[in-house]
Amino acid sequence: MTSAEREDPTAAPEPPESPELPGSVGWTYWILPGVLVLLILALAATSVVLLRDRREALPAETVVQPADIGSGVIGDAPNQQAVARARLAARSYFTLDHTTVEADMDRFRALGTPAFVEEYNQLMRSLSRQVVARQLRLEAFLPEKGVATEYLSVNAAQLLVSVDVTTSRGLQSRTAPYRTRVLLQRVDDQWLVAGVEEVR
Repeated sequence: MTSAEREDPTAAPEPPESPELPGSVGWTYWILPGVLVLLILALAATSVVLLRDRREALPAETVVQPADIGSGVIGDAPNQQAVARARLAARSYFTLDHTTVEADMDRFRALGTPAFVEEYNQLMRSLSRQVVARQLRLEAFLPEKGVATEYLSVNAAQLLVSVDVTTSRGLQSRTAPYRTRVLLQRVDDQWLVAGVEEVR
C-alpha cells in the first residue's frame, strides 16, 4: 500500500486476482496423462502375453479358411465369429470412461478366458484409478476393414485389429492409431479372448 493510499481511506481497494477457471488449463496439462494411460494399456496387454510361456509350439490343429473380412458381412460360421469377437474385444479393451470404468472393464472381462481375466484384473488396477483421477474418456473406433487373420484353426485364432483411440478430457481430445493382436480360444462353441497385445 502506498503512502497516498494510507492518507485516503476512501480509496477503493484493488480488486482480487481472478481465480483460474476450471478447464482453462492448457492442452499440455492433461495430454501427457492421457498418453500415459494409453501406454499403460499397451504395456498391460503386452505384459499379459509375456506372462505366458510363448516358447511352446502351437498344438497340431486343423487350419480353417479365414472369414472374408472385406465382404463387410459377419455370419455365424466359426471363422466369421472369430473376426467379430476380435473386433469386439479390441473395441472393449480401449473403451474406458471415468464415470463407468468398472462397468466398462466388466464388459471386457465377459469376453475373456478365466486365466486371461485374472491377469487382466491385476494389470488394470492402477489404470482404472488413473482414468478416474484424471477424468478421462477413452473411446475406440474400428475401420470397417481393419481386421487381418494371422492364424485360424478349429479352436484357436490370432487376429490383427486396427483401432483408432480417442482420449478426451472435457472439451479437448486427441486420437491415436493402434494395431492390436487379439488371441482367441474356442471354448464351448464360442470364441474367448486369451490375450491382447500391441503391435508396433
